Amino acid sequence: MTFYVSDPNDPIIQAWQGVFPGLFTPIDQMPEDVQAHIRYPEDLFNAQTTQFEKYHVTDPGVFYQGNDVWEVPQTSDSSGTGPQQLALEAYYVEMRVPGKDAPEFMLLQPMVPQGRKNMIAWVAAHNDYSTSYGQVSVFDFPRDSNVFGPEQIQALIAQNPSISQQITLWGQVGSKVILGNLLVIPLQDSLMYIEPVYLQASSNGLPVFQKVIVGTPTQIVWGNTLDDALNQIYAGQGGTGPGASPSPGASPGASASLAVTPTPGPTATAAGSPTALPSVSLSGSAQQLIAQANAHYEAAQQALRNGDLATYQKEMNTVGQLLTQLQTVLGTPAPSGH
Repeated sequence: MTFYVSDPNDPIIQAWQGVFPGLFTPIDQMPEDVQAHIRYPEDLFNAQTTQFEKYHVTDPGVFYQGNDVWEVPQTSDSSGTGPQQLALEAYYVEMRVPGKDAPEFMLLQPMVPQGRKNMIAWVAAHNDYSTSYGQVSVFDFPRDSNVFGPEQIQALIAQNPSISQQITLWGQVGSKVILGNLLVIPLQDSLMYIEPVYLQASSNGLPVFQKVIVGTPTQIVWGNTLDDALNQIYAGQGGTGPGASPSPGASPGASASLAVTPTPGPTATAAGSPTALPSVSLSGSAQQLIAQANAHYEAAQQALRNGDLATYQKEMNTVGQLLTQLQTVLGTPAPSGH
């Protein structure tokens, strides 16, 4: 086993190097094929975002008055007979950082103002070793906009008649409904929310995928597949009625746009025998892009069942890329980022 040092100025690492000379290796000596797999530690990132809730403020008066405190979005209590809601976690996505041309692999965490449920910002850790590994950036939403946060989307899901009735019915027959990790995906000047729904029978401890919920600031739908749900969104079948939040706009002085960009097609082995993964093409009609997104979502779910988390993450990244292109095909103008 080889231990690589990414920050030689860290006092704790220096102490360990003094105790065990020769044990540690500078990270620039790491093979390039290994460098490509470096990931920002999630535990460290979670600790940093917790501290950043207060210490993002640079004005001393505002800091001591506590008028601008952020927090990590919380999920509703899933006790009792209702559906179990998995905790919201930071997640990886490949995106183009405002002001830069090349895409980067980022670890994102949405943030909301303390005591409120609308999204205020994203905190993002950079994962690309060759360019900006270890840096942490903040992407602010406009202060005058009302961007739905995860809790608000969960409330809209619970208010959807077809979804809430079916979840209640499942609960009455002894099954346990599990709502998976809610993903908030940037799409041009709007957001798309995706959440899988699992059903766990009382006689079987293994949750089984049942539905996928897809939402925008104005629509909430679910389908048996991602293809089905996206087609409903495309057809405008999931209106949430008056009061839906506006799309996030540009922050003052911002000029660069956020976009998800393609990654190389991954390869993986499914259970039993090798299975080719779907190809990726970011050209074509809206229906073709929806079909591709569904194929890659199914491949991601298969990889997850096989325990292949690397392929699962790559396939979910590809789903995000296709959804971004779908938004472009539908004619959504490019936003500005901060």
